[in-house]
Amino acid sequence: MSRKSLVIRTLYWLRDLRSGALFRALRAYCRGSVLDVGGWDFYETALRKGVPCESWTVLDLTPVSPPERTDRPIRSVVGDGCRLGFRDDSFDTVVSIQVLEHAFEPIRMIEEMYRVLKSGGHLVLLVPATATMHMAPHHYYNFTRFFFEEAMRRSGLRLVELTPLGGVWSTFASRLFYFFFQ
Repeated sequence: MSRKSLVIRTLYWLRDLRSGALFRALRAYCRGSVLDVGGWDFYETALRKGVPCESWTVLDLTPVSPPERTDRPIRSVVGDGCRLGFRDDSFDTVVSIQVLEHAFEPIRMIEEMYRVLKSGGHLVLLVPATATMHMAPHHYYNFTRFFFEEAMRRSGLRLVELTPLGGVWSTFASRLFYFFFQ
């Protein structure tokens, strides 16, 4: 398990608590070789929550040190989600959890994730729609469902499922919580 501060562990625990729909989607759509764009150590939670896969590749801007596993290979690659260094059709599933808002060119990142996705594969994204700014100064967008409907259409992807998480009270709590950390 990665060493994280109490604040970071608490934030991730709250994310996981709120994200039942995310883990249901991951269990439904993840298969085979998974690319996790910007995932850091999210694979630990995903595997603990029963997300199926044969292998998991974490792509992040900084090196990640995944533990040795005997049940499936986990590897780390340093790179940029807008310029993936993988061949076309390389992964059965591409996952990106609360990363797209930190990409300056989100459409380019979506196109790159689609490019490395095998035919019939799934792209699973979790993005803030009404979230507060976090990880400043590298937070560029808060998205709407209309952005994703249009982005999927322009990228040639079919939107299989779009599930809003949270709501007005969740957004209020998030904004109040982040207010004290910024």
